[in-house]
Amino acid sequence: MGNPVISAVITTYNRRDLVPQAIESALSQDCDDMEVLVVDDGSTDGTAASLTSRYAADPRVQVIERENGGPPAARNTGIALARGKYVALLDSDDVWLPGYLASQVEVLNSTGADLVISNGEFDDAKLGQVLLFDHPEWVFPDSIAAMCAGAWMLPSFSVMRTEVARSIGFDESFRICDDTEFLFRFHKKGYHCAFNPKIAARYRSMDAGDPQLSGDHDRLELNCYRVWKHHSREHPEALLRGPAFDRMYGELLLNDGQIADAYPLLRRLWRAQPLSASAAVLYARASIARLRQAV
Repeated sequence: MGNPVISAVITTYNRRDLVPQAIESALSQDCDDMEVLVVDDGSTDGTAASLTSRYAADPRVQVIERENGGPPAARNTGIALARGKYVALLDSDDVWLPGYLASQVEVLNSTGADLVISNGEFDDAKLGQVLLFDHPEWVFPDSIAAMCAGAWMLPSFSVMRTEVARSIGFDESFRICDDTEFLFRFHKKGYHCAFNPKIAARYRSMDAGDPQLSGDHDRLELNCYRVWKHHSREHPEALLRGPAFDRMYGELLLNDGQIADAYPLLRRLWRAQPLSASAAVLYARASIARLRQAV
């Protein structure tokens, strides 16, 4: 028997009762030639044992256990074991809608792209349920310029060529926003991504049971800033995005005690808006905190 065409890589942590929904959405795809690799990232709730028992009779499903290392480490584990030509990522709280895999592979084959991102339903804390491609803060991540402007991806809406996924890998030092960091290196290597307009997946925002992956919006934003800062060494425009950016991230960094990063943003904000009382207050706070750290 030859290798499957598609390897679905589902990563999970402490979601014993939820992850079967993701698995079933993969198994129900109109694709007989596939494998489903479920990577249990050190769960303590019996996830691996439960899934092994539940899917023992289905040869398509393989449950892989590893020590807890976060989503990028779990994704890398699944990608390393994938036997398919394509890797389809799926987080354990998300689901694929009927026709997802067929439409994604069709776009990959017709465009020659290395990665395809589909449209889908997105649960936003502020907006409620919206379509990803209609989200006001979403820019299609098709270039370095888009990444520097704040573009991002949803792994569960993404299918890529396995050889490409392996050649890049997810940086395990970025436990959050590792997918955004992945795309920076994806484009730096000259790979291409394509747009699939089909509404084919559903992103559901749920507490992962891991404090580093909880629904803390500020923590997510701070980790995105860390990715942009990392790549700003080669692409300074990632951090040169105007007063609104400086205000938002400067204040987040200041409140988080990251004074060295907050200070230049808030100084730049004050210089751009010298008559703004709030900008002056933020800059004064950052200056005082900086002086205290120097003592």
